[in-house]
Amino acid sequence: MRPTSFAGAALSAALLVLALPVPAHAAAGTFSVQPLGNLGSGGPAVEDPQPGTCYDMAPGEFATATNDTDAVAHTFPAAGCRGGATDIAAGAVGGLGIYGSVRFDS
Repeated sequence: MRPTSFAGAALSAALLVLALPVPAHAAAGTFSVQPLGNLGSGGPAVEDPQPGTCYDMAPGEFATATNDTDAVAHTFPAAGCRGGATDIAAGAVGGLGIYGSVRFDS
C-alpha cells in the first residue's frame, strides 16, 4: 500500500462524515403572542416548535411576542411565513409588531 493511499482514504472518510446531515431538533420551550385586542386572555402559543415548520400566530393584529425557547424565532408579518422576517433571540421579548407567523430553524 502506498502511503498516499491511506491518507487519501482517511481524507475521503472525513469528508463523508462532514457531509452527513445533522438531525434537526425541536426548540425547547414556548413561543407566545399577545394580541393587543386580547389583553389578559392569552394569545396563540407554540410549545417545543419543530424546526422548519411555519406556525400561524396572529396575522393582522398588533401584538407583542415572547420567545421563551432555546432557539431564535424568525417572525413574519403574514400567515404562512411570508414577508420580511424579524428575529427574536432565545429568551427575549419582541416589541410591538404584527406577528403573523413564526418559524424556528435547527
